[in-house]
Amino acid sequence: MSDQAFSRLIKTVCAVIVLLAGAGVWYYTLGRKPKIALSVPITDKTGMASLHAVGPGEVLLVADGKAALYAMAGGAAKWSLALATPASAPATPAPAAPAAAKVAIAPAAPAPEPEEAAKLRKLPVLLTGEKPDQLLAKRTERRFAKLREWSAKLNAKKATLKTPLQIEAFNEEAKKYHAELAEARAEAASAQKPAAGAAHGAAVAAVSDDADEPAFAHGFARFDSFYEKTDVIADGGAILLLHGAWARLLERASGAVKKEIPLPGNLSRVLRGAGCVYAVGASPDGVRQVTRIGTADGAAQTLKVTGPRSEGRWRMKEAGLPTEPTTQPLRTELSAGGGALLRCDVRLLEKKIAERTLATAADPSAALEEADKKAATGWGSDAALYAKALAKDSAQEDNGGKERTDESTYEVILTRPLDAGIPEVRATVHGHADIFSTRTLDLIAAGRTLLAFDHNNKKLWETQLANPIADPGSARDDEDGDSTATTAQPCVEDGGRLYFFDSAFLTAFDLTTGQPAWRVPAGGIRKLQLDGRGALYVSTGSGEFDPNGALPQTLKVEAKSGKILWKVEKYQDCIVSGGDVYATRETRNSEDMVNAVFDRSKAIECRWKLYKLSAGKGAVQWEWFQTRRPRRVEADGKKVAILFSDELQIIKSIAL
Repeated sequence: MSDQAFSRLIKTVCAVIVLLAGAGVWYYTLGRKPKIALSVPITDKTGMASLHAVGPGEVLLVADGKAALYAMAGGAAKWSLALATPASAPATPAPAAPAAAKVAIAPAAPAPEPEEAAKLRKLPVLLTGEKPDQLLAKRTERRFAKLREWSAKLNAKKATLKTPLQIEAFNEEAKKYHAELAEARAEAASAQKPAAGAAHGAAVAAVSDDADEPAFAHGFARFDSFYEKTDVIADGGAILLLHGAWARLLERASGAVKKEIPLPGNLSRVLRGAGCVYAVGASPDGVRQVTRIGTADGAAQTLKVTGPRSEGRWRMKEAGLPTEPTTQPLRTELSAGGGALLRCDVRLLEKKIAERTLATAADPSAALEEADKKAATGWGSDAALYAKALAKDSAQEDNGGKERTDESTYEVILTRPLDAGIPEVRATVHGHADIFSTRTLDLIAAGRTLLAFDHNNKKLWETQLANPIADPGSARDDEDGDSTATTAQPCVEDGGRLYFFDSAFLTAFDLTTGQPAWRVPAGGIRKLQLDGRGALYVSTGSGEFDPNGALPQTLKVEAKSGKILWKVEKYQDCIVSGGDVYATRETRNSEDMVNAVFDRSKAIECRWKLYKLSAGKGAVQWEWFQTRRPRRVEADGKKVAILFSDELQIIKSIAL
């Protein structure tokens, strides 16, 4: 090699090294940080917006009286659809055109039901047992009376519209009406939120603003008859949009309405079946009405379910007494996980409540001293440490140092009400029976026993859990049949295995035999996710205030062996999309707490961060900070859609 050629080689190598070094510096300082790909403002601040992942790279936003499909890669909406109450003869609108191309007529103004104001005024009594403020009650009644009159005038006026100017004026007036109606309902419904000083013990439990959460605990009035719940199911080239008292089958590509299906009452739950969904409608008389809707053709069939609803797992108790388990004489549960609708009737045969004494808590003064040692900069910055220490003693006093468990005997009856060809099956269990469904199994967990049935009611196996399961009622009510993530049921199914967690262990069971393949100690699990690459992601802790001071954890577990690959603390939620892993954390400091009481103008909603974690070790790659609480987070690879009450943000990064 000549000297000239060698010199060129050296220069080329040096240039490549410099280029790689520069690329590395750019990547770690700027390149991998997230950037906003799309921002969509939401004008309706009533908190009823919802976000739904409908396929690779697509999300459906339901807000401001319309549904719009967005590509997560950025750009304008692919289509949008107004969600006005359908007319008696359903029409099939074309995809949304630019605003200047046509004149839109605002949705018909819905008149508040005559008894609506009265029902809302009763909420303070239902929640606190206290009589409502009489002045507020009269003001609410007058306000709803005016709204009913206004609604009648608008509906009468709508039939007379002829010119574009008349239509434009009508739209403006209708917009004002809907804003006033939303404000009136929000004012009346504000009774569901506790007063600032209504804390019990040393800690105040946070109230979630998520509209997908149950409005009240079991036994309290619900808002199902007032607010419109939304759910979305994507199936091939169609999207089934369930909103309020209607279901719409849409063309995925254009958003055109193929079919409109009325629901008997406002939507309260959606269960996934085989090629269909089961929409459960709310009913004021306590009778549940289930509508089976085909996801391909929209064919509908309705069934009434008259069995009593669950009263919840625990009853309200007096201070100083242990929590009393519920032993309901009869309750009827509904479930589906890709098969025919399952009706499960649980009948009490013999009541038995066992009581045990809990371990004595540590001396409160010692707990405070320990908290003081952990505090970094004193009370101002570490108030939570002291609150947790005080809460330990408060919790001990609250339950009287005892714990009661349900060891009653129950008969469980499984039937398929929409498939007469599947025989009824009965089983006897000991302990509170909970029912869960996966793609191929229907499961009954009672005490330490786990029974598995196929979707034809055939019993497959019975096995033993290491511990009873935790109360599923404390988790999110998210019964969409998703097999990759769960926050409402303690199991996921994949690759010939059932991954099931109880109150202390995560176990992998063989799907066909029920034999455990491995078992890992992990208490307080509340969420399982599969990444499709042979790993499980486990989230522990409530994700909120923990009186015992335990930090939530995120674990990556090898699905084949149960080996814990890595573990990180502090993150309250984990979102997995293939090889991309995200985590969230919400905090408040002492300054926020002071401003919330003394200077509301400076108070922020929260301090929320979204983190991108490396799948290899769980290390933080970037973080996204906001001073508002998201309602939903959907991840799709390198792109993340975040729904706030006033905006949809889609961010993306190239972080590996």
